Amino acid sequence: MCVATNGPGNYFRRMTYRGGIDLGGTKVQAAVVDKSGQVVGQSRLPTPTAGGPSDVIDSLTAAMREAAEQAGVETSALKGIGIGSPGKVDNDAGTVTGAKNLPDWGGSVDVRSALEESCGTAIALGNDVQVATDAEFALGSGRPYKSLLGVFWGTGVGGGIVLDGKPWIGRDAAGEIGHVCVRMGGAPCPCGREGCMEAYAGRYAMELRARKEVERGEKTVLFKIMEERGRARLTSGVWARALEKEDELAQRLIERLPAVAAPVVGFGFYPAFTAFAGSQHLSAETFKSLLAELLGNLRRHGARRLVILNTGVSTEKPIDEVAGGATDLLVLHMRGLGAAAETLLDVAEGGHADERETSVMLALEPRSVRMDKLVLDGPFERTGATGDPTRATAFKGERILAARTDDMVAAIARRWPDLVAGR
Repeated sequence: MCVATNGPGNYFRRMTYRGGIDLGGTKVQAAVVDKSGQVVGQSRLPTPTAGGPSDVIDSLTAAMREAAEQAGVETSALKGIGIGSPGKVDNDAGTVTGAKNLPDWGGSVDVRSALEESCGTAIALGNDVQVATDAEFALGSGRPYKSLLGVFWGTGVGGGIVLDGKPWIGRDAAGEIGHVCVRMGGAPCPCGREGCMEAYAGRYAMELRARKEVERGEKTVLFKIMEERGRARLTSGVWARALEKEDELAQRLIERLPAVAAPVVGFGFYPAFTAFAGSQHLSAETFKSLLAELLGNLRRHGARRLVILNTGVSTEKPIDEVAGGATDLLVLHMRGLGAAAETLLDVAEGGHADERETSVMLALEPRSVRMDKLVLDGPFERTGATGDPTRATAFKGERILAARTDDMVAAIARRWPDLVAGR
């Protein structure tokens, strides 16, 4: 049972204080907040590395108890406790299933009943990254936007999605970007599948690989740093310090992830914008400086192979100038991809919002296309349209996307054959 701290203010605080717990693979972090969202008590404990679900639940209880004691309330006086957990979370049933990064947690565990009994208040459950994404959307840097994708790197790789202002939960483990397959037949993932992103980028999987390499005689400072910092696992800080020391094993394991989606540069060198009153664009030199800085940052953080997918036309020349023949960089220009699908188009040449682009949008996001508002053939004017978008279809868009993807994969395979070897 959670230890109680009795006091006359508990009844009032029950109406205002709430508890929250972040259950991670390396730590259990608990907090108590007041009605304004200010933290009035908190606690952090290591996540058990042995035992089973009951040991993890004991740690959840202990962390919540410490945070409540710091806030001067009983856990039973809290209005409720929200828990963000890895694995497949079913809030209606109160269960967490398949949290493979936690000790012996392969099946379904009734977390709600256990914590309601030990803490004496209502318990709500959510996927850890989804609730973190929801918080970022409501309270953080996501506030200006209607849709948001959250990706969190920790013991695993988690994903959360907000679309049109609503959490997009999906069925089962939908939205778990860490379990998207990035290499068919690739490295084993803790979830039991092969080739998941988490198998390459999740700290737990990376630590298992590091331990195997050490058993084979590989030298590394990873575990020395871990011991010096009093950690039971290879945390993000341990990896960062090993990379700062240019540890070869740490660098090699970081490099194993086949691909990382970097931020989109959506505001570039586009002089045609000057045809629109009030429009702005970056100068070629500013755009090249921005691109060079982004590439430099990615390289400093361990990226060894970089691919730029350029969707513009006026941006081709400055991007090629920045690339300068670098062996770690592959530049792909969109208008050079997908030639195999060109025969499907009735009007081969076009510009913005033409048959090609409209077909692609019909395949990707049909709700954004108003076929009754499309503009027929015409010169470049205020609409920015040339070609005949009324001939667009979703089928054409799907074939164009498939042809472009095939060309991209082929280009990457030519540059770096080992990335696709054995696929």
